[in-house]
Amino acid sequence: MRKGLFASLVTTLAWAGISLAQELPPAFSGPGSNNRTAPVAATIPALEPTAQPAPAAAASPAGLPTPGGACSGANCASGCGSSCGSAGCFPSCIDSCCNLPSRFYASADYLLWWVKSGPMPLELVTTGPFTGGLDGAFGTPGTTSLFGPTTFHYGPASGMRFAAGYWFDCMFGVEATGFWLEQRTSNFTASSDGSQVIAMPVIDAFTGKDFRFTIAAPDLRSGSISVASTTQLFGAELNGLVNLYQDNNFRLTGLYGFRWVELNESVVITGNSKALTNGLGDDNIIFNGAPLVNSSNAVVDSFGTRNSFYGFNLGARAEWTSGDWYVSATLKAAIGDSHEVISNSGYTTAVIGPGNGALSGTTGSYPYGRLVGPSNSGTFSRDAFAVVPEAEFKIGYQLTRYLKGYVGYNFMYLSNVVRPGDQISQVIDTRGSSTAESPFHAFTPGFTGTVAPTVPFLSSSFWAQGITAGLIFSY
Repeated sequence: MRKGLFASLVTTLAWAGISLAQELPPAFSGPGSNNRTAPVAATIPALEPTAQPAPAAAASPAGLPTPGGACSGANCASGCGSSCGSAGCFPSCIDSCCNLPSRFYASADYLLWWVKSGPMPLELVTTGPFTGGLDGAFGTPGTTSLFGPTTFHYGPASGMRFAAGYWFDCMFGVEATGFWLEQRTSNFTASSDGSQVIAMPVIDAFTGKDFRFTIAAPDLRSGSISVASTTQLFGAELNGLVNLYQDNNFRLTGLYGFRWVELNESVVITGNSKALTNGLGDDNIIFNGAPLVNSSNAVVDSFGTRNSFYGFNLGARAEWTSGDWYVSATLKAAIGDSHEVISNSGYTTAVIGPGNGALSGTTGSYPYGRLVGPSNSGTFSRDAFAVVPEAEFKIGYQLTRYLKGYVGYNFMYLSNVVRPGDQISQVIDTRGSSTAESPFHAFTPGFTGTVAPTVPFLSSSFWAQGITAGLIFSY
């Protein structure tokens, strides 16, 4: 066996030697050699590149690109052509051909917004010189306003906004958004130890003459009055998304869907009075039409409004990108129904001290206040057509592969709302007011008149605007 291997090896080497001897040209032996043959340059022909056959492409559905392959040519001739827009496109095609930065995204914003001031068109709280007559009433010489006509200023309100969206393919998606602003309050307070007049001027509907409720007055009673107004805005929307136009740096998206906006507000007027104890015969408070000594009372009038908007939303969002920076602008408007609700309530309580006969040491209550009586107490509602447009602008920066940060500005407008300050009437029937006193018609027990005060149902507009700062995660 070894002899056979050795013979094969010798034979192979012999053939190799013969081949080399045939290919090499005659060598030039140089000076001193007996061979005088001129040197011949060895020529090695250049190798021509040989075309390699392309590997067979993996089979894919007709008209669709191979998974993981480039989206070009007939598959996506216009960047987001009909093939790449179909539901059957591969995800790799949608992401690259349609230049989708992500399929899913979610954002969280901090809001610092200002809202339109609340109206108070009435001269609600007055003062004036003490004469023992209708001090603080309209038309009484020297009467001046302590509060109103004015507006409630609520200052900036903090809030949050959350959004999440998903692109089904390069043409259609869905987005949900919700926002909330904290409740803001505006307050007014006035008080007197009995040395100054504090009154609430009204007009007696029964006589048509000026009247007043006396909160505090010299030689009569001490007291205080507060007016507190609150406002809060929140809402949500659900929109479909349509890719209207796109290139490498610009994208235009259409929005359509449903929008809900809620505006809740209130005005609460609280008056507290306490009979003075200076020994004078007029030291008293009024409860259920009766003067009471050594006693105190509290009267509350509450006016609340709720505006619930439901409508169809339509808009567009434009986005420009340059490197890691981007700018976006969103304009939209919703049209629909504003369900407007007014809720009024009031009550009067009294703590009755000694010196009042059988009532001494008891407490009393009455289901109405001064400006809320039998005729306007309860809940009232109506529906009105309204429009809610909104504009939003953002400038942002790509912080990481999946995270962007941005700041922006928002403006929202509600065309038709009811606000509580507009729903207060100063024309009242004093017969239904527990603290009404002479010289006009005083309280009538069991009175259920429906003449006044009325529910004006006055409407106005509302706006909210401010700055935003947030983060958006996309994947």
